[in-house]
Amino acid sequence: MALLVPADVLLAFFKDATTLMENHPQKETLPHLMSDEDAIPPTLEKQRQVLLGVQVSALERAVADYNSNTSKGDDVTVESAQLALRELGGGGETKLIEPFDDESKQNLTLAMSVMNDVARVAFARAVLMLEFQWDQKMSDEGEGDGQDTSNIRNLRGAGEGTSSIDRAHVLEFCGLCNVAVKIPQVQRYLRDGTDLLLLFDETTNGDEGAVEKAANTKTENSLSTAKDRLENIQKVILRALGYEPQFAMDEFRRLFLSKESDTEMDDLELVDIFSKFVQSMMVVLTNATLGISTDFNGLPSDKDEGGVTRVVSVQQSEAFVDVGGGDDGRPNGHTVAPPPRATMEQQRDAFQKEQIEMARQAATVREGMLGELIAMDEKEREATLKDAKERHDSFMEQANQLPEGPARFMLMARLDKETQRALVIHKLWEKMLEENGGQAPAH
Repeated sequence: MALLVPADVLLAFFKDATTLMENHPQKETLPHLMSDEDAIPPTLEKQRQVLLGVQVSALERAVADYNSNTSKGDDVTVESAQLALRELGGGGETKLIEPFDDESKQNLTLAMSVMNDVARVAFARAVLMLEFQWDQKMSDEGEGDGQDTSNIRNLRGAGEGTSSIDRAHVLEFCGLCNVAVKIPQVQRYLRDGTDLLLLFDETTNGDEGAVEKAANTKTENSLSTAKDRLENIQKVILRALGYEPQFAMDEFRRLFLSKESDTEMDDLELVDIFSKFVQSMMVVLTNATLGISTDFNGLPSDKDEGGVTRVVSVQQSEAFVDVGGGDDGRPNGHTVAPPPRATMEQQRDAFQKEQIEMARQAATVREGMLGELIAMDEKEREATLKDAKERHDSFMEQANQLPEGPARFMLMARLDKETQRALVIHKLWEKMLEENGGQAPAH
């Protein structure tokens, strides 16, 4: 009979791996990753293997610490711990772990969930850091903004007879973007155009002065608007996947937004995933334009009550590192289903806190925008509201000519900053009038 793995070993692994990945990648490891003479960022598969190595090291350390501190005759092995992790991640009965009570199981599943969330963020952060460093290198060498590097990096593009984008790459692109835009440093980059590499330096290398320095540093990659910066994030992720960004963007439009897509695209699941992805990017853009921060659990929008209080739930398959092993006990990089989340009580408490915070943020934004309108003199307010209504009516006319789904979401995502703000102003003012019986408040 195989030796059962103590729950304490797994819990120690989760905590250690989480701490390590919160600081991944370390600045000193980046040159090692970019080992070729052109300093080209490594493939995503290699980056997964590096992150997997961090996790395996943590597991080996947890097993060794347990074996050195226990008086039992039989040692726990890394292979048996990997099998136990795979079993725990499956969410079913745990036969390979020593018996433990419900509270201990809740602690284990919660720690595993936190670690997997941190792993997703660490992977996305590494991808962005390496790609932004590549852009910086190309800029320093006079090669432009780093986007036109198809020949140097052998990117897949229209000129090479590439028929389309692989389904798996569409899923990975959506998953990576959804995680990337939840990283606090990326949100600040989107809002303010601050130097993303300097912000990441503060996270991964303990540089406390990096944030202050980044606040006053804007690079060519910062670009001028939140929309441009979000597109830049998407483009570098497409490049990391091995595609020439413009080719990939054109393929997305052809597959999901053109008239051809109605007859050519029969993968309804992929259409639904991409539709939700575009919707989530629209919310991200709105938040960045209005200067709103969000956490890893939700993205606020202005759909409900004319404000920014609703959480858009994007169910998306995201590739992340599997800490388990293959049939031979060796670690692998396969993707697995996300593990069970926290208990119902923890989920309810977290949701309530999240709703309270989002309601507070929404109230602040609403009060600020309405306060500005009310403080205007009558002529200025009438002109502002007239412009907002005209922009709203024009947008609705265009939207009504499009079928529901990705095409409408893309229309919203393409709006400039002024039009997005005008739509919110119109909606807030109309709701305020409705609540006040059609009367504007006196000022």
